[in-house]
Amino acid sequence: MFPQPGLQDELDGILLRCHDEIGARKGALYVAVDEQTPNVFELVSQFGHANGAPASRVDPGDVFVAHLLRKRSAFYVNGVPRELAYMELLGRANERQLRERIPALLVPLYRGRIVGYFEVHEKIDGGVFTASDLERAKKIAAAIVDSFLDRRMYGLAPRVPTTPELVSGSNVVPLRAEPKEKRRREFSATAKEAIEKAKAAVAREAINAHATPPELSEEQIAAVRSVLPAILTLPGSSLASFIAYGPRGRMHLMAARSSVTKSAIELFHAKVAAWLHKRREDASIALPVLMKPFGDSGPAIQPAHVAAVLSAPVATRSVPHIVLSVAFESTPDPRTHRQLEIFLNEIERALEHAASVRDLHLTRRSIAAKLLEPEFESYPDLRAHCTEVAALSERFARAVGMPAADRENLMLAALVHDVGLRPLDYRHLAHEADLAEDDLRTIREHAVVGAAMVAPILGWDVANIVLAHQERFDGTGYPYGLKGERIPFAARLLHLCDAYVAMTLAKPYRQPRPEEEALAEIARGAGTQFDPELAPRFRAMVTSET
Repeated sequence: MFPQPGLQDELDGILLRCHDEIGARKGALYVAVDEQTPNVFELVSQFGHANGAPASRVDPGDVFVAHLLRKRSAFYVNGVPRELAYMELLGRANERQLRERIPALLVPLYRGRIVGYFEVHEKIDGGVFTASDLERAKKIAAAIVDSFLDRRMYGLAPRVPTTPELVSGSNVVPLRAEPKEKRRREFSATAKEAIEKAKAAVAREAINAHATPPELSEEQIAAVRSVLPAILTLPGSSLASFIAYGPRGRMHLMAARSSVTKSAIELFHAKVAAWLHKRREDASIALPVLMKPFGDSGPAIQPAHVAAVLSAPVATRSVPHIVLSVAFESTPDPRTHRQLEIFLNEIERALEHAASVRDLHLTRRSIAAKLLEPEFESYPDLRAHCTEVAALSERFARAVGMPAADRENLMLAALVHDVGLRPLDYRHLAHEADLAEDDLRTIREHAVVGAAMVAPILGWDVANIVLAHQERFDGTGYPYGLKGERIPFAARLLHLCDAYVAMTLAKPYRQPRPEEEALAEIARGAGTQFDPELAPRFRAMVTSET
C-alpha cells in the first residue's frame, strides 16, 4: 500500500511489539485511506490471524471503532462481568462483534487528528488486558505515528527537536538565551505561619481520611435496597446480593425470590468467598439481611438454584470494597450478562448520587456550625442546648417517619434555631432569670432575625422552620400567631423538642427539671402549646429510650 521504501516492514515490526510487549495473540493495524476520507480505514498490517485475515476495511457499523473515534482515547474491553466501564458499548454490540472482538484493546493513531488505529485480541496467557497493557500500547501507537511524521504523511509535520537549536558553521547556537538567575525573596513571618498552619490542617485531614475510610450512608443503603429486587427479574436468577466487606465493618443485603435454605446460603457464600479470594480480597462475609420482595409463595431456594454465581466489584469513589453477586439456576447467556451490567451501572450511579447528597448534608451541617461559632465559644450552655435539640429532633423525626430530606432540614434548623439571638443583646440577657417585658419583646424577635440570617446560607426550607419554631398550636405563639396545621410540621416538632431540652438542661440561673416533670408539662400543653398528636408520640419515644 505504501510507496515509501521500508515503511511496510517498519510498521510490521512495530505492530509485532504488541505480541512481545503486551502478550497479545492477534493484532491488526488500520490507517486512513487518504486525507480526503479520514474516517475510512484499510488494513495495512496484521499478525496471529491463523484462521483467515481480518477485514480489509473497517465496518462502518462497528461500535468499538465508532466509540474509539468519538472518544479519541485508547480503551480495552474484557467482557462481562470483569469489565465495568463499557456497559453501554457492550449493549450496542451484536453477537458476532462480542464473539470476535472480546477481549480487545483498541488504540488510536492520533496527532491532532486520528489517522488510523490498531487493535489486539486475546492474551497469550489466557488473561485479560490491564492498565499496564494500555500504557504499553500507547507507546507502540506513538512509534507508528512517528513513522508517519518522519515521512510527512497525512499532512503531519516532522518531529522537532525537544531543545530547539540553530546550526551556524560548526557551532550550535541556542534559540533562547539562558534565563538570568532570579533573586530569591524570603517569605514574611506571617506567610510562613500561614503555610505551616495550612500544611498541618491538610496533613490532619489526610490522616483522618486514611484512618477512617468512608462507610455506606443511610441514603446509599436505601438506594441499594431499591435496586436489588429488580435484579431478580433476570431470567433464571434466584438471589441478588450486595456485600460490603471494608475495614469499617461488614454488611450483606440479599434479595431472594422466596425463602432460602441454610445450605443454599452457605453454597452462595462459598462461591462469593472463592471469587474474593481469587482477587486477593478479604473472603469473610457477614450473614445476610434477607429481603423477599415476592413473599414466600414459591418453593424454597435450594443449592440447586445456586448453580452459577456472577460477581462483580461495584466501582464507586465514595466507598471501596463492595461486590454485587447474583445466583442463577444455570449458566446465564450473554444477553443476561449485559442486562446484569445495566443493573450494576444503576447501582453505581445510585451510590454516587447518594454520596453526593451525603456530602451536601455534611457541608450544610458544617456551615450551620459556623453560624454558631461565636456563640458556642462564649456560651457553652447555648452550644449544649442547640446540639441537644438537634440530636433529639433527628431522633423524633425518625420515630414519626419523616422523610430523609425533610429530616435533614429539620436537623439543620434545630442546630441554628437560636442563631437570631446573636444581635439581640444575648450577652446581657443570657444569665437573667426574670426578664422585663421590653426584653421579652426583644427576645421574641429572634425567630425573624434568625430566619433572615439563615435563609441566604441554608435556604428557605430551613429558614421557615426557624421562623415558626416558637409558634404555638393554639395560635398564641410568635412571630405571626400561626395556629394548628398552618404551622409547618417540622416547626411543630422542633418546638416540642426545644421546650423539652429547655426544661431538662441546666441553665446558668436554674437547675434542670426531672424528665418525668418535663414530660408531664408537655402532656398538659398538648392542644394548646404543642401539637396534640405529636405530644404523646414524643413521650412514648423518650420513655422507650430510658
